[in-house]
Amino acid sequence: SMGNHISSDRVVFQSIGTNGIRKTDFVRVIYNSHYFGPGELKKLGSPFTQVEMNAQSNATLHSFKQSYGVKILSWNKPVNVKIGKLYAMKQSYTRQMSGQPPVAASIYYIQDYDRMYEITTSYRMAEADKWKPLMSKIILSLKTQ
Repeated sequence: SMGNHISSDRVVFQSIGTNGIRKTDFVRVIYNSHYFGPGELKKLGSPFTQVEMNAQSNATLHSFKQSYGVKILSWNKPVNVKIGKLYAMKQSYTRQMSGQPPVAASIYYIQDYDRMYEITTSYRMAEADKWKPLMSKIILSLKTQ
């Protein structure tokens, strides 16, 4: 499992549902695990090949295009990034949902033999000065148990 330590005074995890009601910042971190057969993925924290990254990126983009109300504004090339001793595939993009302000998001995928960890960070682009540095701290604080 993955644990994290956030060294910040205040972190707000806000559901998208309260967005239109209260005039607060929009910031979100989502953690998911996806399960595979034994050995379908490489060992924990192995780098992704370009072919693997392109396949994951295309599958993710395709699923967004099937989502009602999501408009993808930009989709960046996936890259391997280092989080501590682990490699993760980073897919960054910007999106807009049903007329809401544009949001910057990044998905980090970490493979671990029979599961894929997925951490998604997102915040409004207009609030990037405030939230982008904190999102980097959150991602860099991830540790495996």
